[in-house]
Amino acid sequence: MKNNYLISTDLDGTFLGHKNFDYKINEILISKIAQRNIPIIFNTSKTFDEVIAIKKELKLYMPFIVENGSGIFYPIKNNKSKNKYSKNDFKLISNGLTRNDINKIINLHFSKFSNCFKLTNELSSEELIKISGLPKAKLKNLLNREFSELLVWKSNQKKLQDFKSKLSEFGLSVTKGARFLHLKGQANKGVALKDLINYMKKAKKIDNYKVIALGDSENDIEMLQMSDYPFLIKIPNRSFIKFKSSQKARKSINPAPLGWKESILSLDDFKQIMLEEV
Repeated sequence: MKNNYLISTDLDGTFLGHKNFDYKINEILISKIAQRNIPIIFNTSKTFDEVIAIKKELKLYMPFIVENGSGIFYPIKNNKSKNKYSKNDFKLISNGLTRNDINKIINLHFSKFSNCFKLTNELSSEELIKISGLPKAKLKNLLNREFSELLVWKSNQKKLQDFKSKLSEFGLSVTKGARFLHLKGQANKGVALKDLINYMKKAKKIDNYKVIALGDSENDIEMLQMSDYPFLIKIPNRSFIKFKSSQKARKSINPAPLGWKESILSLDDFKQIMLEEV
């Protein structure tokens, strides 16, 4: 039976360059993949607005996962011909706790940790620009979160472990991204991807997806673990994350965005599909 590939990819530092967020080198490859109806699932800590901005540029009308697995969005069929997308073009098929839920719990039960971290609303624009690497014009989309909060940890690792333990008592968790800690419910990128694939199997009547997953940070581990072909993308001047799985992760030689293309095309069968006429 022919393999139906599905690509699940992190964005920052994986698909997008770590410093300049560039992906232009991959535009032709992305177009070829889309022409062959191979799903490219952005599975990211980014928000809906941040992902949509990239999708508009790529004209990529496919499902995606936001805020580290906390929200899964699926395209509405009759809007496929559009080149520009909005919230009305996707339906939310799964989500965890809301941002308001999270803030209520933190405000009520975590006062003893108040000096240990700062939420984004406590940071100045200058601090946010420095940490995120984004220009000021793009901060609005970063901050427009629905299912999570970003925080900067100011204390030691022992305190962080205590914080994590208490979070679990309230159905919350924190995961490390490339630049921030992400405060959310119990969702993660792996569980969300599994849920999305099950949804897609029913919608598309396909039952043999082979999953290619690409990531670079700790919040990508669960996604990589559930894939058939896990890839770790190199981050400049940083060691690869520790990763244990039944499938050995391949490591890119180059950082993003070239490392993304390099990884995808290192699979001979997939590369052959890209060479076939549509």
